[in-house]
Amino acid sequence: MRRDFLKVVGQSTLVRLGSAGVAFALSILLARSLGPQGFGTYSFAFSILSLAVLIAQLGFPDLIVREVARLATLGRTRLLGRFLRHATVVIVGLSLAFILVIAVMLTLFGRSEVSSWKVILAGLPLALLTPLLAQSAAVLRGTGKVVQSLLGQQLYRPALFLALVGGALLVGVELTAVTAMGLHALATLLVLIEVRLRASRALPPLGRPARVPPARLLAWTSTAVMFSGVAVVRLINTKFDTVAIGMLMSDANVGLYAAGAQLSQSAAAMLMITAGIVTPAIARASAAGNDLEVERQCRQSALMSFSGAVLTLALAALAGRWVIATAFGPEYVGVWPALMVLVAGQAVNAFVGPVGVLLNMRGQERSTLTVTLVASLANIGLNFALIPHWGMVGAASATVASMVLWNVALWVRAWQLWGINSSVLPWPWLRRAA
Repeated sequence: MRRDFLKVVGQSTLVRLGSAGVAFALSILLARSLGPQGFGTYSFAFSILSLAVLIAQLGFPDLIVREVARLATLGRTRLLGRFLRHATVVIVGLSLAFILVIAVMLTLFGRSEVSSWKVILAGLPLALLTPLLAQSAAVLRGTGKVVQSLLGQQLYRPALFLALVGGALLVGVELTAVTAMGLHALATLLVLIEVRLRASRALPPLGRPARVPPARLLAWTSTAVMFSGVAVVRLINTKFDTVAIGMLMSDANVGLYAAGAQLSQSAAAMLMITAGIVTPAIARASAAGNDLEVERQCRQSALMSFSGAVLTLALAALAGRWVIATAFGPEYVGVWPALMVLVAGQAVNAFVGPVGVLLNMRGQERSTLTVTLVASLANIGLNFALIPHWGMVGAASATVASMVLWNVALWVRAWQLWGINSSVLPWPWLRRAA
């Protein structure tokens, strides 16, 4: 495993840990300053705006990473300039459309129906600024500046928001949910300016954007929609177990399971970090036709991710009950068996490596969407079949089964298409077995 890869992994891990610490401090400050009702109003409004952001940006951030890395490698800078201009037009257009629709609905109906309508209106700039920030960060990732792409979104923005809230309180400003949302938008604007300047410096000279036929623009947009579909389906796949428990069991079981699901994400943390690092490298190597380099990138991600997941599994087995009782309280210890199932599933995911990234960066996003859609349907059926008999363990088993299904299916698909092994299995042995 190369030293430069380990260096970037370490830096990315530090950024994510710093981001988690700042987010935790920010949550405490907002909760204490706004009070339960104000904090609840702010959280509700932010959830609505987050949904608008997810739809408005489509799947362009992921597509931008691929196209920036691919087109820059091929030297097609004028086409890259046209693509980035098209992405900006689509993102801005959809964002402004959402802002207009939300503003009109709140003006006509919100005052009597939604108590947080003023907070949502104050946060409407986020529906434009956040997708543009994600776009600029994706450009940085595509040029290989992974750590810089994380700094703006995950560390600078919450840290600046925290500083603005703290400064407002120090000078005696009465903090309300509306004020907090406005400060959030201001922090996002300032960070967007900084990240966009970084992104423009990271790109090669683009020259005059190339002229392309409308069919090419439509193809880019269609691909972005498929990337967005994959993200939405995966979100359903990872959250439906909690919804199903709420439908078939008590609210107390939902709380227990939510705590276990949150802890289980620690087993997937290293896969998320390493997948983000190797994504542009896979796109560049694919554009250059270097399948051996693609496989090497995938396998070093899988090896580190699987090691982290196995370590988390061992810790969960030995000290999981103590961690649950210490973090959430002794009444939550009953979720430990479900936690073990979820962590084991994350270990299987890490074992096969970043297969979704591999297929998406090589133009097989349709295969990724199809497989994840089938897995999500299986997930829904298994939850309803297993929860009545096994409760929370049944929900965890349904989620793990669907995760294993889509990861193994995508791993097999990559092997069939290109003979690339993204897993921790030694590739000479695998080739002999095949």
